[in-house]
Amino acid sequence: MARRMLKHSMLAAPLLSMFVPHAWAQETPTAEIPENRPAQTASQVIYRGYNAGGLFLINEIAENVNFKLAVLEQSRGRLYLTLPQSKQPAQRLEREAGNDQLETREQLAAQIRNVDIAELASCDFAVFHFEGAELDAGTVVEFVIAKMLGMPTVVIRTDVRRQGEIGPDGPFNLMAKNYPRHSLLVFPALIRYEEILHEAQTDIRQRDGEPSSEDDLFVYNVNAEREAVVRLRQELASQVVEAIEEAMNTPNPYPDEEFREAQYRNLPHFAGAGLGAYLTPEKVENIIESKLRKGTL
Repeated sequence: MARRMLKHSMLAAPLLSMFVPHAWAQETPTAEIPENRPAQTASQVIYRGYNAGGLFLINEIAENVNFKLAVLEQSRGRLYLTLPQSKQPAQRLEREAGNDQLETREQLAAQIRNVDIAELASCDFAVFHFEGAELDAGTVVEFVIAKMLGMPTVVIRTDVRRQGEIGPDGPFNLMAKNYPRHSLLVFPALIRYEEILHEAQTDIRQRDGEPSSEDDLFVYNVNAEREAVVRLRQELASQVVEAIEEAMNTPNPYPDEEFREAQYRNLPHFAGAGLGAYLTPEKVENIIESKLRKGTL
């Protein structure tokens, strides 16, 4: 397993003007691409990745989309992340809120789980956000399934808490470490944000001079914060792209093609609870064929 530490490189980006969308967001054509339909040229192979992590809070939902677009941009359109938050049936919340019957709620839980597992299995690689003092249980389960399938995986740790710890439990539980075909990216987000914010403030002062009023100071602070977030996200995405490519270039740990294919054919039986309706034999064979064609099996 490779452990990739932060590279202190700063990606240049235009400075923001107050309440004007950033040039990067305006110029990125991939923002118009609907889910599951990445732009593709005749000579370019698109690799699909599963993005696993928080998706219940507004900041998580929004940042997942921003992270997806940043990875797409930094990979020049080669790496396309699918988001579980965009895959679930639209009516699930209405059904969950209006029906308290345990059987129906269990069926709904199985449906959500099966949609996510089927999507994970269909992807060429997977990215897992291992954040917080305690890792999200669902993200860890998805990680274990990906490792069972022999998929290329990347774990991202941006939480600065426990990043400096060494030993079996630093920066997270030892049972989630040391798997093959895998890269670990440790990125101290808060520390880098503070550094990049200072850089952005300096750039703005050099361009516009010192703020001369409270209104100028407000505009200055907002522009610096927004610029720092854009630069931070692009820096992280650049390193994520490197980590993904490193994992994808690592050989599958399973001994031969027959054994690798068997993991996908056995997955519906291993998971049960109706997963076979989402991963039908035909669907599984299509997944295997696609991965063989791309060299990601």
